[in-house]
Amino acid sequence: FKWTYTAWQTNLPDASSGFSSTKEKLGSIRIGKAVVLNEFIPNPTGLDNALKPNGEWIELYNNSNVSFDLAGWVIYDNTDSHELPITNLNTNTGGTTIAPNGFLVVYKNGDADFTLNNTGDSVRLATGYPITSSVVVDSYTYTTEKPEGFSYARNQDGLSYWVAPIPTPGTSNELPPVIETVLAT
Repeated sequence: FKWTYTAWQTNLPDASSGFSSTKEKLGSIRIGKAVVLNEFIPNPTGLDNALKPNGEWIELYNNSNVSFDLAGWVIYDNTDSHELPITNLNTNTGGTTIAPNGFLVVYKNGDADFTLNNTGDSVRLATGYPITSSVVVDSYTYTTEKPEGFSYARNQDGLSYWVAPIPTPGTSNELPPVIETVLAT
């Protein structure tokens, strides 16, 4: 942000003996993560590299009240050279903009080098390519294998801890009834 402030002195008998000064200050405010990883499926039913809406996918969530265009952003697995660019060809909306408090699903969609290993891996959301000259906005590392067709997801969209729910790409995460019962008690 750019903060401009002006100071002056008034109520003097001679106006020419007062002063006026304008200063500028540049800075930034960090308010938490706006766009985050929200859910992903490393072991989908069927082929991992199937064309959308099948195969592996990663769901992003926008915690803010403004839209973000993620064109040029990239999702990485645990290898820096295994990138999945976010483009209008591999999203559930056909675009790269994520609405306020909205979802954007990015599909592997046949990508050859990006792969989420079933037994453990990292999912990293970054502002560009290569990863060494971009900012990693969010990441999650998993070390256990889930059965085919199960996802990893945040307990609350965009917040909280990770659980293994029934996949809900593009919509709010749903906890399995057993987890809901345990959390309720």
